[in-house]
Amino acid sequence: MHSALCIAEIVQEILGFLHEKRNLKACSLVCWNWFHLSIDLLWGTINSVKPLMNLLGPIHFTHKTWVCQDIVANCTFNLIN
Repeated sequence: MHSALCIAEIVQEILGFLHEKRNLKACSLVCWNWFHLSIDLLWGTINSVKPLMNLLGPIHFTHKTWVCQDIVANCTFNLIN
């Protein structure tokens, strides 16, 4: 790899031109330094918390409480009023 691609500011400038998630994902696999730079941009592309909540598994809403199973035995999240 060219030594210029080890300079964070240059890599950030290059990554700034990538607008597709799949390209940013590919760049995150190049090396450890590129991972940190591209993962920050990937987190910025998330429009809602739904993809993160889907990682938790089945979640059910019951009486103002979200009940999440299959992660830790019966996690519950109360709504903030």
